[in-house]
Amino acid sequence: MTPEALLRQFDVIVDAPNGVQKLREMILVLAFKGAVSDVDVTSAGDELRVGWRWRSVADLASFTDNGFACNKQNEVSGGYVHLRTHNVGTDGKLNFDLTVRIAHDKVHPDRATLRAGDVIFNNTNSQELVGKTCLVDRNYDYGFSNHLTRIRLKAEILPAYLVYYFNLMLRNGSFASLCNRWIGQAGINTKMLREISVPVPPLPEQHRIVAKVDELLALCDALEARLTRAHEKSAHLAASVVHHLTAT
Repeated sequence: MTPEALLRQFDVIVDAPNGVQKLREMILVLAFKGAVSDVDVTSAGDELRVGWRWRSVADLASFTDNGFACNKQNEVSGGYVHLRTHNVGTDGKLNFDLTVRIAHDKVHPDRATLRAGDVIFNNTNSQELVGKTCLVDRNYDYGFSNHLTRIRLKAEILPAYLVYYFNLMLRNGSFASLCNRWIGQAGINTKMLREISVPVPPLPEQHRIVAKVDELLALCDALEARLTRAHEKSAHLAASVVHHLTAT
């Protein structure tokens, strides 16, 4: 799919409920079904093109570790940043809304930094949000919750490639099906995470896939912003009409 083909579908997207979100999922599906890579790699066990291999997270990671718990009574103004599940967006990015800060003496020293290229996996949440995954864009002296797993990858896989594949698994319900469930919560433990299979092409192909998905998702962001502006304009017009009709 090209940006031009995406733009031709704009009218359909406008009329569809959650159209841009569905489009984002379609782009990720196509990225792993041949539109970008010329090979269908949608489920473990599929025959892959020469050079592709199914690899477990355990094979791809230098290490995986969970963060540390810290309860609300240890929150302090100006303390050490402790990232929680809400800081991991469904868009594959960290966000710093409602950042929690904790007393410095409650910080676990081995789990108090994030490095550019780390992948953060949300291991415990409501069922539909287990598996949110984001890419760390730069180094941060931040701690992170035990409901988050830090994955540091070997050089053979691009962190952004893994984030996109996990984002697809989140959107298509794979993580929701895989996770353990209990009342009000669900989770994927470290053992389960390390056993997940990922279709891994050679690095040049990974770069090509990531670049194309970056391009198309950026276009989705632009489409979404355009829709938001259109809706806001429509709402403003409606409010103005109501005001004039009811004014005395």
